[in-house]
Amino acid sequence: MKKYIVLGATLLLATAGQAQDQMQLSNMSANDLRGADKALNKTYQLVLLKYSENNQFITKLKQAELAWIKFRDAYTDSVFPEAKTNPDYYGSAFDMCWSATVAQQTTQRTSDLKKLLSGPPAIVTDTKNKLTNATTEVGKLYQSAVKVKHDDEPSFAAKFKKAQDAWSAFASADADAWSALASDAGKDATKLSRLCELNQIRAKSLNEWVKGIPEGDVCTGSRKVQE
Repeated sequence: MKKYIVLGATLLLATAGQAQDQMQLSNMSANDLRGADKALNKTYQLVLLKYSENNQFITKLKQAELAWIKFRDAYTDSVFPEAKTNPDYYGSAFDMCWSATVAQQTTQRTSDLKKLLSGPPAIVTDTKNKLTNATTEVGKLYQSAVKVKHDDEPSFAAKFKKAQDAWSAFASADADAWSALASDAGKDATKLSRLCELNQIRAKSLNEWVKGIPEGDVCTGSRKVQE
């Protein structure tokens, strides 16, 4: 009996320790997200200041930023499609993983906006062919990813489609904003170039559902683990 009590106490202590460790990790992840948000807002304000005399660009960039926020939220929902209906579905690490996922998208957006601080975007040659290839790749990866069975995540397909639609809307708005920084002769090429770049980024992201993410990552969500 005494042995049972000691083992039980040890188990409780271990469980409590794990819970405390997870809480610390979740707090760290939340702090990282706050830092990522702060960096994004700072960069965004600097871009607005740099191009303050270009009213067309400012208007379009604000529209693109709102579209990006919708995509960010839809993307996170697609990674954790059952979280809103079943908060415990993804386990004790969910808060940490949610913050990390949002922070990753936020950091990517900050990186994109920083490019504008170096000056207007450069025009890339052969944009039509590159865009066609990138768009085709995104389409193939999306179709492959959405066909993967998620019997234990019934909300996946709908939320994955919503994220893809949100991405398309954001990409169009963002490319439109970047084109406002180009001369009249270069607007179309600049827009196509930006769309190509964004589709390449999306293709890399979609691959996480098709090819998977590294084994050992506790924040897989709806994504598969590499075999």
